[in-house]
Amino acid sequence: MTAPGRKISIYFPADVLADVEAADNASAMVAEALRMAKRRKQLHETIRRAGYLVTPEGVKRMSERVAALDAQRAAEQ
Repeated sequence: MTAPGRKISIYFPADVLADVEAADNASAMVAEALRMAKRRKQLHETIRRAGYLVTPEGVKRMSERVAALDAQRAAEQ
């Protein structure tokens, strides 16, 4: 069983406010975004412990590489 939560008031910057307001369940959306950020941080730490250097530039480069491979795969189908 999970511990009960509590209601808090937070500020959202303009660039994400519309997404939060449009969500059916803003609390669930924010909670999932925080969980994903936590998992990403844990993954980066695991990769660092394995001896790899994770940088924002490297993440961007790999994201672009994956997107190009996905586009190539979609074009082949």
